[in-house]
Amino acid sequence: MNIDLNAPIWAIDHLADALGVSIDTAREHTYSPSFPAARAGFARNLWLRDQVLAWFAGLPAADRSGTKLQKHAAATKRPSGLPAGQSTSPPVRRPKSYNPRNKAGA
Repeated sequence: MNIDLNAPIWAIDHLADALGVSIDTAREHTYSPSFPAARAGFARNLWLRDQVLAWFAGLPAADRSGTKLQKHAAATKRPSGLPAGQSTSPPVRRPKSYNPRNKAGA
């Protein structure tokens, strides 16, 4: 299906294509109170392109400082004075090996 994102009126498939998400995810965005209301009087929900783009432009920028990759890198970073293979964390205590008891008659 060829979707024209320059059309002034958008349906849910336009929203999904413009946001780069599935139709179900686009529909979830439309449930947000800040999302523009659909126009009344039609068999399906329709939005004005300019209102949807204004909504998107008003969203806050993503906080890139808290990404999982950056948190992992910070947690695994070695102090500069330690050679490779050494750690400042305490050694891991390994459990003693498990030896099941001999059962009678076995």
